[in-house]
Amino acid sequence: MDINPRIDQAKGLREAMMRNTEIVVFSSGKGGVGKSVVATNFSLELVKMGKKVLLLDADIGLANVEIMLGVVPTYSVIDLIKGERSLEEITLKTEYGLELLSGGNGVAEAVDMTKEMREYILGELSKISFKNDYVVIDTGAGISKNVVDFLQFADRVYVILTMEPTSITDAYTLIKVMKLHSITSRIYLILNRVENVAEGRKILDRLRIAIKRFLDVNIDGCYFIREDKMIPKSIKDQQPLALTKNRSLALLSIDKIVSDLLTGDRGVVSKKGSLPERLLRFLGIIRKG
Repeated sequence: MDINPRIDQAKGLREAMMRNTEIVVFSSGKGGVGKSVVATNFSLELVKMGKKVLLLDADIGLANVEIMLGVVPTYSVIDLIKGERSLEEITLKTEYGLELLSGGNGVAEAVDMTKEMREYILGELSKISFKNDYVVIDTGAGISKNVVDFLQFADRVYVILTMEPTSITDAYTLIKVMKLHSITSRIYLILNRVENVAEGRKILDRLRIAIKRFLDVNIDGCYFIREDKMIPKSIKDQQPLALTKNRSLALLSIDKIVSDLLTGDRGVVSKKGSLPERLLRFLGIIRKG
């Protein structure tokens, strides 16, 4: 794999012109909680609101956002880290106005990226982020280094969980790992597939209180997404709910999250500096302040 030396990467980062781009990460402590469904519809709803959005499916080798969108990217992040294609070449401009960076499928050896690979992806991503209002990153599930490195660059992190006890525990563990790595992103909880709203609110309240008490971490917002039978159909049809005229319960819930982002605390982001500056700190080229 041919990757530019750090000094060349740093030079490019220093020259990058940034707009007020916000890095939004969707993550989860375990798989199967509907994270990619939420991230995809969230991104499409932002586009419908006139925002320029780049969606990165960062579950490298196991990406599924493209399947949900019903698109077939010619290239993926795997081609980027192999040095075979540039970031511009692998960026798919979908007919929906959303730009997609596919994580690729069926390449097992690319799932466990080296630190060098992660640095390279983040470095290249920072060079084009100024073209977008939002860069949305759909990470893999769990607490691997692949996931943690992407979390470090987020302005805000939406942690997706369900009402299953294991999912709740894993969400707590993910936030604990963020604390251990001194990640200062704004954190939001999204309880997915909620059938009983009252019970869902109790779960979110208890989890938020436990996170504050035992981890001393503030949760900036809590949301729930209603159980919706239209979701499985949308996945099967490869047409996200945001692309249909149906105003489903789940999509209405996602609209609330998007609305709060745009009208509530959009201007309140983490004091981490620009994405290039964050990467330079990560590379050890400039010291953490």
